[in-house]
Amino acid sequence: MMNTKEIFMFAAIIFDLGESSNLTFTDIQVQYPFLFSDFSAHSTQCISWDELHKSQDCSELCFSDLPFLLHCKKQELLFVSSEIDHLYQAKAANVFSVGYSPDSSFLPTTYCFETFEDLGYSYFDHIFHRYNKSPITITETPRLILRELSEQDLTSLFRIYQEPGLTTYMDEKNTDFEDFYGRMCSYISSVYSFFEYGMWGVFLKETGELIGECGIQSDVLDGQEEIQIGYLLSTPYQKKGMAKEMIQATLQYAHSTFSFQRIVAQILPNNTASIATAKSCHFRLEKRIKKADTAYYLYVWKPENSLPSKEHSVAQSVQEKLKDNTLSEVYKKCYKK
Repeated sequence: MMNTKEIFMFAAIIFDLGESSNLTFTDIQVQYPFLFSDFSAHSTQCISWDELHKSQDCSELCFSDLPFLLHCKKQELLFVSSEIDHLYQAKAANVFSVGYSPDSSFLPTTYCFETFEDLGYSYFDHIFHRYNKSPITITETPRLILRELSEQDLTSLFRIYQEPGLTTYMDEKNTDFEDFYGRMCSYISSVYSFFEYGMWGVFLKETGELIGECGIQSDVLDGQEEIQIGYLLSTPYQKKGMAKEMIQATLQYAHSTFSFQRIVAQILPNNTASIATAKSCHFRLEKRIKKADTAYYLYVWKPENSLPSKEHSVAQSVQEKLKDNTLSEVYKKCYKK
């Protein structure tokens, strides 16, 4: 079962931009107003370390006092700083922190960034969730939720892999649970945070049940770097339109979030069901390729593939007008003397 409740939410973010920074808190407010609008839209209060310090009228500001001062829990607090000493203090107080290092110098944090350009609430929200090992929801459809996998999902996912015939066309059969569990734990902890994408779990929205996987991964196919889609759906949920639903949601997310203009599907020639599904999602056969001496079809999706051609749109419009119940009236108007 999937717990869709957002456990970890930002209540406050403190910006500590001191002598090591090339910006002040006022600078980023002026130069990056969209960032603060984004935080405001998520009900996250933003305040500078200096303002907090002045408001307390004290020589030292203790990290243990921050939750009380900001009316939030410690686990709802994020500290962004360019100051090494303050970052060490935050770590000692178990306050989650992110480093701002405009000159790429070392800072004692797991996460660090060099510029505020293109940052938003989602960036901080994602690393905050990963720090707390809370999987991130990627997107939703009318019936499905796609989110990052967690260690708690792996037993259910392994069970799906054992369904008869489900892995016939897959390279990896995943028959040993301990091996599968170890590889997937490593995948969850490293791939999602590095790429910001990967193979995600597909959950039934109504019950929270894990019913498959769908996502994108980087690969080299036929000597070319590609973004490849992968999908797997539990047998009881096949032939219900769910495969198309999750694939289209993945394509839309990949294009809108990462601006990918080309996504490929590597499919065995005898996997007719997968080919049919790919075609229904506007993938087009590009060529045959070989990987590890095995022949595959390479199907390609591009954003323009999903748009109806002009000719098709005109024909469709004419067909709508020339329905059986109006056809005679149209003829009367055309041939009336």
